[in-house]
Amino acid sequence: MLVSDVAQLRAELAELRAGLAEAHEMIRDLQRFIVAKDEQITRLSAENARPTEENTQLQGRVAELERQLKMNSTNSSLPPSSDQMTRSRPKSLRQKTGRKPGKAAGEGGAALAFKVPDVEHDWYPASCRGCGADLADAAEAGVVRRQVYELPEPTVTVTEHRMHKRRCPCGCASGGLRTIGGNSPSLWR
Repeated sequence: MLVSDVAQLRAELAELRAGLAEAHEMIRDLQRFIVAKDEQITRLSAENARPTEENTQLQGRVAELERQLKMNSTNSSLPPSSDQMTRSRPKSLRQKTGRKPGKAAGEGGAALAFKVPDVEHDWYPASCRGCGADLADAAEAGVVRRQVYELPEPTVTVTEHRMHKRRCPCGCASGGLRTIGGNSPSLWR
């Protein structure tokens, strides 16, 4: 072995020893960090146990209060005067039939059919319900038809009321005045 090889090996050995010292220092730092974290975990576990115990106690108290709230004179030995202001629901004496309420399935609706009217009245909106502008020359936006069946003695007079809609330049569509009752397309008077 040569002197230069020995010097090189000594330098490498010194380098390795310095790295080993650094590694030992890092290990000590990590051990201190682990000890601090273990202490923190122990402390947090103790703090976490307190609310859990309180939670268990509060759940028991809520259950007891709910049980007391459900008690009245019919399910306990309490007198009727101690009952809350709630009234018991009356029991129905009717027997169940098994049928569903309402009309039979497949039955049609109850609306009257539109007929050719005997008298027609057109109702136009005077002003826009959005901005109040005059709608006399405004474009038509649609018609809603309502028919009223009036029954005089000998004949039926069908009057059709057409509520015209007008569109204002502001974009709002306004309908004619509805002077007849109801929203049905046909109705009797």
